[in-house]
Amino acid sequence: MSNQLFIVDGMAYAFRSYYAIRNLRDSKGQPTNAVFGFARMLLKIIREFEPSHIVMVFDAPGKTFRDDMYPEYKANRDATPDDLITQFPLIDELVEAFNIPILRIPGVEADDVLGTLAITAEAAGMEPVLVTGDKDILQCVTDVAKVFDPSKGDTGKWYGPDEVKERYGVPPEHVIDVLGLMGDSADNVPGVRGIGEKTAKKLLEKYHTMQGVYDNIEDLKGKQKERLIEDKEKAFLSLELVTLRTDVPLEHTLDDFKREELNSPQLAAIFERFEFRQLTHEFSTEEVVEEELDYRLVLTEAKLKQAIKEMKAAGEFAVDTETTSITTMEAGLVGISLSCKAQTGYYIPVGHTSDDLLSEPIAEMLPMETALKLLKPLLTDPKIGKIGHNIKYDYIVLANAGVLMDGMTMDTMLASYLTDPSRLRHNLTEVSLKYLHRTMIPISDLIGKGTKAITFDKVPLDTAGEYASEDADVTWRLSEIFHKTLIDRDLEKLFNDVELPLV
Repeated sequence: MSNQLFIVDGMAYAFRSYYAIRNLRDSKGQPTNAVFGFARMLLKIIREFEPSHIVMVFDAPGKTFRDDMYPEYKANRDATPDDLITQFPLIDELVEAFNIPILRIPGVEADDVLGTLAITAEAAGMEPVLVTGDKDILQCVTDVAKVFDPSKGDTGKWYGPDEVKERYGVPPEHVIDVLGLMGDSADNVPGVRGIGEKTAKKLLEKYHTMQGVYDNIEDLKGKQKERLIEDKEKAFLSLELVTLRTDVPLEHTLDDFKREELNSPQLAAIFERFEFRQLTHEFSTEEVVEEELDYRLVLTEAKLKQAIKEMKAAGEFAVDTETTSITTMEAGLVGISLSCKAQTGYYIPVGHTSDDLLSEPIAEMLPMETALKLLKPLLTDPKIGKIGHNIKYDYIVLANAGVLMDGMTMDTMLASYLTDPSRLRHNLTEVSLKYLHRTMIPISDLIGKGTKAITFDKVPLDTAGEYASEDADVTWRLSEIFHKTLIDRDLEKLFNDVELPLV
């Protein structure tokens, strides 16, 4: 477990979850979209990073010192939607079920509390991680303190000093100067008229701070100089408004934020109340029936010919590729998995290498040329259906290896999106959990995480075989569900005639 304090901007993610997921209600009509998105965000953080400490920060009701300083501060914001307001107490219940402490401190904003906690944690020798999408928080970034936005892409976005400089052209400590000059329409911070982000960056690249700009005002010309002079008072007011307080009095100590292990029965109960079925199942303590799986590693021509024969006889099968990269043009083919029956799968390794400096191919494997020569007639036959999850990726990888796959009849990722467009994630793990109530083997169990991660070609054959066969097996099982769902919802024609051809 890491010595990290994850400081979560609760209000920011309540709003983000609300707008990212629409039209989700329980059977009584109570909106639950923000609660569901919030739950997913918390699970992502806890499972992927396992922080030693975690705390949730919300805005307290009432005015803050910024309202006293500038009554128009945030006065232009629309009222919070009623169907989000009704979810705030539910989000509190959710956070409490996760055993995460909640902070609300009157007179300041949540951002000030985040900044104070970051300073406090770093001084205590911890690594603060500010979980937010709010640009104001980037001023808190140091070589130790980082900002993480889990809603950016599939893996989230990290901001250290280099990423902040790339974003704003200045180091973190001068983000306030950029925001002060350009203002912030979202918070009704005035800034200087005519100074946008690009101009603010340019000025600060030369003069470093807002004070530096005004100390050298005579170097400037025209309207820019005129407006800077006219709006000087507003500029420094804006600077003060965007500068976070990092000395907010805290009644808690860092020890109060030690993360507790998830209480599965407690979480299952609250998810059941909110009618989050897949999460309820996931945390249910009911005994799970062990599946009898028939996953086979294919290391000989005879076994490969047998697998090909089975796929041909079925007339349709799931196919998945294992590679060295998630980027198609950089991905080297490592192996191919096939399945045409639930709870079965074949894995044909073709690119595994020894874990040493020479990286020689594993001797037990079929040579890639031999395997692809045998597989090519099957994969290129348009009369035999091919099923994949994000099958476009597999098509490109195989094409790069000299095999132009034909006869694609189902993409379970595309079908998941078409039948459930409000869902945040459609990766195989998430879709398996929703429709099959099955937790898949995490890729991190095989290759690790971060800088110490290896590529899939270094994974031992037996471990790789189980993982890859599961991918094909689950994809096959999902295809059976989606074929029926598309028909039941009258989406089959749209899927086959419009969506699938675009793949």
